[in-house]
Amino acid sequence: MWASEDEYIREQIAEHLPRFLVWLLARCDPERLCAGYTAGRLRLWSTPAPHGRVHVYESDAQ
Repeated sequence: MWASEDEYIREQIAEHLPRFLVWLLARCDPERLCAGYTAGRLRLWSTPAPHGRVHVYESDAQ
């Protein structure tokens, strides 16, 4: 569970970055980061979870 779809995207990208570059994600615009992450190939959506969190799902955009 994540606080938002944005947090989910940042965690997914952070897995592929060296630790010393992870701080850059906090400086990225959330909408542009999402557009780059999905690249027109993924569809993201979320459903509410307890304590203000969300479950995030992704699938092929087609």
